[in-house]
Amino acid sequence: MPRLQITPEEFKRAKMVRPGWFPSLIKEVTLELSKDKQSHNIVLDLENADNESEFIGVPAKHWLTEKYIQGVVSFVKAFDPDIPEDRIADIEFSDYKGKYIYAKWGTNRGKDGTDPPRNNIEDWAPLPSKWTHLNKTKDESVTSSVTTFEKV
Repeated sequence: MPRLQITPEEFKRAKMVRPGWFPSLIKEVTLELSKDKQSHNIVLDLENADNESEFIGVPAKHWLTEKYIQGVVSFVKAFDPDIPEDRIADIEFSDYKGKYIYAKWGTNRGKDGTDPPRNNIEDWAPLPSKWTHLNKTKDESVTSSVTTFEKV
């Protein structure tokens, strides 16, 4: 009889998060060349960090692109709402790795709506005061678990 093993990570990847706002951990930040090779995309690997829901640990991938600058601005302003808008902002996206952000999770079925559903991020906001403890100083690393947030 054919057999297949499904890892706990694969179970999480297959779970669809109900649309809504959730604290989310930015696990990885990478740079990739766009499909048209005319620009670069910043790729964010995120993980749902809401320890009060069944969605904790569910991953999502999000692309920040030069072509959709509103998404980039929304992301940056979620971390620094008071960033001056009257001068050039030089942003180092790798600094966001390991940080938490408030993300609006949704479902995407591709451009024509026929792809299998996947989790995606629709918008960004600063963490509500309930969750601000997640972004502690750099000397404290934080991980999420099913029951609670624990300091490592």
